[in-house]
Amino acid sequence: MLPFTEKIQRTLAFHKMVKPGDHLVVAVSGGPDSVALLYALNRLQSEMVLRLTIAHLDHGTREGTSAEDAEFVRKTAARLGIPVVVERRDVPGACAKSGMSFQETARTIRLKFLESVREQVSAQKVAMAHTADDQAETVFINLLRGGGPRGLGGMRPFRGTLIRPLIDCTRKDVMEFLGKEGIEFREDSTNRDVQYLRNRIRMELLPYLEREYNPQVRQALQQTARILQWEEEHLNREAEDWFERLSREDPQKHQVILECEALKALPPALQARLVRLALERGRGNLRRVTFDHILKVLALLEPGQSGKVVSRARGLGCREGGPFPQDI
Repeated sequence: MLPFTEKIQRTLAFHKMVKPGDHLVVAVSGGPDSVALLYALNRLQSEMVLRLTIAHLDHGTREGTSAEDAEFVRKTAARLGIPVVVERRDVPGACAKSGMSFQETARTIRLKFLESVREQVSAQKVAMAHTADDQAETVFINLLRGGGPRGLGGMRPFRGTLIRPLIDCTRKDVMEFLGKEGIEFREDSTNRDVQYLRNRIRMELLPYLEREYNPQVRQALQQTARILQWEEEHLNREAEDWFERLSREDPQKHQVILECEALKALPPALQARLVRLALERGRGNLRRVTFDHILKVLALLEPGQSGKVVSRARGLGCREGGPFPQDI
């Protein structure tokens, strides 16, 4: 078995996540995964010529223990001699205003915070501590929610400025590394709260499947995610190519027009991707766009449907040779 830091170095190199001289913002919650990532990158920074800055967001939750997490991260940063940025956000308050779930609100705020720190310190990348176990859980969550290849591909090793150096490391790898090195970390009690779907999958469903069906179910899910990521990348490139040939855009009117006759000749998988691209380009995002909306548009390609408009798909409409409205 590869030593922990060597496994991370191999992941960084294989996915070309960093290059010599890069400045990384390391997202550190104080939990075992992020602390292990921090210590590993700290050991690798001389050899790989990296600079590190720690970023920690206090979510203002758990009756003051989040403030203790923040203080733990400050002390860890001082011990390692690494600059740190710690800020606090009222996530519960933002959640109440937005109407979104706490986890979705926290994720949105956290990503904005990390990106702001990256810009503030002029760093190239933000390193997050998602592990192979997180990947398996994510794939299962998306499966239960009816995700397509994109969702079942789980988390990408890197996307834009975000990188996930622990994506090939298991939670067991993390705990063994921390235990062997005698490294302290914080425990988040919410990670054991079974009201959250991810925690139920981690603590109940996956252990049951390992015990009763496949002891290697986590590895199987990770392998499935990697295969689907490769295939998704290929199909996305092909869809982009077809989109450039079959579409016309009017940015001022937020409209995208696809050539229906040419679209009909393509396989359903490409048809769906082109419709998604048209909606995304026209609206600027895919929020609240579901598979059902895509199917309603594709149904207009069937014989006898020319010129019809879908009227009940949250305002989504389409007509042969016409635009995809932006208001869903």
